[in-house]
Amino acid sequence: MSLMTRFIGEVRSFTHCTITNKKKYAFTMAAVLITLGIIGIVAAITLPSVIGKYQKKVTAEKLKKFYSVITNAANLSEYENGDMYYWDFPKQPYSDDTIKFFRKYYLPYLKDAMNVKVLSYKGKVFGVEPPTFVELEVTYTEPGIKGSTATGTTK
Repeated sequence: MSLMTRFIGEVRSFTHCTITNKKKYAFTMAAVLITLGIIGIVAAITLPSVIGKYQKKVTAEKLKKFYSVITNAANLSEYENGDMYYWDFPKQPYSDDTIKFFRKYYLPYLKDAMNVKVLSYKGKVFGVEPPTFVELEVTYTEPGIKGSTATGTTK
């Protein structure tokens, strides 16, 4: 046997040994299940606070929208009906006079297409829920004075 033949035989056996004896590394099923369990626990702990914060934000936005709609209606009503000081406020807070007051001073200044919910219990009104979106139209503005804007142009 020549030296070259012997060398080739050793290389073949070395290559064969390294290929067949190579270990395959992978995660065990237990490790995967433990990891998924930890992720589930962390999600169960954090999700309620995330949902709570989102609900608070949605509620705050609805309240801001309600405030804006009612303030605009009150400003328009004050323009048409005079100062609020002279309005006919109801004597009893949760009576039929409250509905009459709302219909006289607020309802005309809310758009016809708006779905405004009057919340009541046993005939007593305890709240008003305005629509989510409101489109307002500018009907009149005072004319601009030249030079009173940042660019010096008129309206």
